[in-house]
Amino acid sequence: SRPTAGAVVTALPDEPDGGAAIAEAEDAGVIVTEHERIRFTHPLLASAVYASVSEARRRALHRRLAEVVSDAEERARHLSQSLTEADESVAIQIEGAARQAVLRGAFDASAELFGAACRLSPASNRESLVRRRMGQASALLRTGDVADARRLAEGTETDELPSALQAERLQLLAEVEWDDGSIPLATSYLERALEVADGDPPLSARISARLVLITVPGDPARALRHAERAVGQVDGERDPLVLSSLLIDLCLLDLLLG
Repeated sequence: SRPTAGAVVTALPDEPDGGAAIAEAEDAGVIVTEHERIRFTHPLLASAVYASVSEARRRALHRRLAEVVSDAEERARHLSQSLTEADESVAIQIEGAARQAVLRGAFDASAELFGAACRLSPASNRESLVRRRMGQASALLRTGDVADARRLAEGTETDELPSALQAERLQLLAEVEWDDGSIPLATSYLERALEVADGDPPLSARISARLVLITVPGDPARALRHAERAVGQVDGERDPLVLSSLLIDLCLLDLLLG
């Protein structure tokens, strides 16, 4: 995505003179070099070149580029395009890049990378596959794609998996319904998540904190009960932001209730 003359030469170890090849392409009007950066003179030329390469050769090139590029997300994208069969070690790298994309707010890129991680996840590793699908659904939701986020979340089975993963799916379904304007259904999913998370105080506190925000407009007394319960469960050392938010919510709820 950010090609330079040096990177192209490095990616072609078998080319006797990569620099000369770049110069030839530039003389032919196919590419332009500006301050070491390379770009095609027209996007259709790039598409034509990519489409003309055989699938096996294309995978080999992506595999080589994954060794050359320095950016973790770009490396993950090349790795995903170099394989056709499941590979857990590669899926782990791609999942890490997807989470990095979330941190910088690139939710489209994150959804794409989570999808690639799912494709390369061995079917036997069900827990990892479900976690990655939830990551993809969450990223899609944050891009505004409510329909695909719902499809992924509803189509993912979490039976017999750890309670935290089951609760995560219910929380995600709640966020889908919240975005879609169905507050009662969102509340129901969160309360089910709270039941599943029983025995995990930090997780229960985070779910309760979200329940408070959802139920405040329609039922402040119910929201107050959730807030009081959450304050009793949250670990202020571990989750200071959650505790601070809950204490503010308690203050506001006391005001709302007179």
